Amino acid sequence: MGMVFSILLLLSGWFISMAAVADQAELLSVHEVKAGFVYNFLLFTAWPPDQPAANPGELPVCVYARGAVADSLLALNGEPVDRLRIRIVLWPEFPGDCRVVYIGASERPRLPLILPLLAKVPALVIAEEEPEPNNGTIIGLFEENHKIAFVVNLHAMHEHRLLLSSKLLRLARKTIPAAEQ
Repeated sequence: MGMVFSILLLLSGWFISMAAVADQAELLSVHEVKAGFVYNFLLFTAWPPDQPAANPGELPVCVYARGAVADSLLALNGEPVDRLRIRIVLWPEFPGDCRVVYIGASERPRLPLILPLLAKVPALVIAEEEPEPNNGTIIGLFEENHKIAFVVNLHAMHEHRLLLSSKLLRLARKTIPAAEQ
């Protein structure tokens, strides 16, 4: 009887701890989840080796966003990506030194001003927008049925000379080939 009680007690402790983990996952804000997506995008992106960042050892991530999403992305500052450390830059005047540019939903009207500055720069451009990133954005991040999803614009990816992992591409809601541009 003592052995059965011990096993039940052990199992109940395990279920309680798993429930606590599930509760914590539910407490993540949509902005924190988006920041997690961005971090994973960085892990599965390859930049051209002939285009190093201005500061060796850094991966400059430029953020055009306000509020909670900007705060959540700031939490990525200093995190490792390959042999680099993320350096978050808020509202840069010139995004040409950025290897990643994140454009929040409130800043979508600025896309026509920002994208031409990145035309020949190997920058991963991520924007909070609806599923059709047909404006030069490489990854469109959006909410669908209370979940975060993304689409990948392969034409823009090639234009910026980036490679996204096939694992990442398989997770995309949709990939937009160059022919649909």
